[in-house]
Amino acid sequence: MEKENLSVEFRKLLKLDVIRHTRSWDPVFRNDWIIKFSVYKGFILLFFTSSVTGQTIIRYFDDEDIACEFINYILHQDASEYVKP
Repeated sequence: MEKENLSVEFRKLLKLDVIRHTRSWDPVFRNDWIIKFSVYKGFILLFFTSSVTGQTIIRYFDDEDIACEFINYILHQDASEYVKP
């Protein structure tokens, strides 16, 4: 029973940490892609969804320059075709 309480407590602490340290912005629509990004303690989380096919690509980066390169790569892809990231 004590282990279960520790697990619950850990999840609560983790949730509070994520809430306190996450910044998120409204989605952006570009070239038929819906782009959503968030930052957690300097780490970047990107979601790309094709408004045509519904394909969703999720990537996590610890380097802003590499994240920008990936954003540019996706934006140059045809949103009506399957993208192999």
